[in-house]
Amino acid sequence: VCYQTGDCCDDHGGVGCLDPWIESCVCNADSYCCDVAWDSQCAQEVVEFGCGDCGIAVVIPTGDCCEPHGGYGCLDPWVESCVCDYDPYCCDTAWDSQCVDIAVTEGCADCGVVVVPPPPPAPTGPVGCFGFCGDQSPDGCFCDEQCAAYGDCCPDLCDSCFTTAQCGPSCLDVQPGPGCGDAACEDCVCSADSYCCATAWDEVCVELVTTLDCWMCE
Repeated sequence: VCYQTGDCCDDHGGVGCLDPWIESCVCNADSYCCDVAWDSQCAQEVVEFGCGDCGIAVVIPTGDCCEPHGGYGCLDPWVESCVCDYDPYCCDTAWDSQCVDIAVTEGCADCGVVVVPPPPPAPTGPVGCFGFCGDQSPDGCFCDEQCAAYGDCCPDLCDSCFTTAQCGPSCLDVQPGPGCGDAACEDCVCSADSYCCATAWDEVCVELVTTLDCWMCE
């Protein structure tokens, strides 16, 4: 049986091509070219797979680094390298929306997107008034939010916080160590559960504050 063949750089009706080395190189990656027909895809693969040059350059589709597109990589080599260090998929397979997100969030490109900074940390300072006292001034207290569930008792405590700036750890919050910084509240709770004053002021201790009515208005 005779098989028609032709130039490796041309689309012809046969299988394989006239250069055995190029033929082997292409067909190792795409057996269709040697089993069925050497079509335009096979001729393109001569260049794409580095099997020969055929006098043409390989054009790899690419696009804007700030837009998803059908190619891989993007037009700015620095941005491309920065993004692909985080996710090689963007240079090996496709530059999708995830690649654009990486470009922005990792500082590879701004893409006209304003990155919203994280919220500021909670006010620093001693804790009291059922919450943070912050800088120990009225503007730093969160009493309205923290004390909404405690009726008339809480505003009095908050007023005290404002005027005296004497804030201690809140007995209504879990503390990393024993006790909560309020001797009267500690005595009330720890008389029922000594663990709270000996080891740690945990969720059970916090629950006992309200269960035993240890935090009372005076």
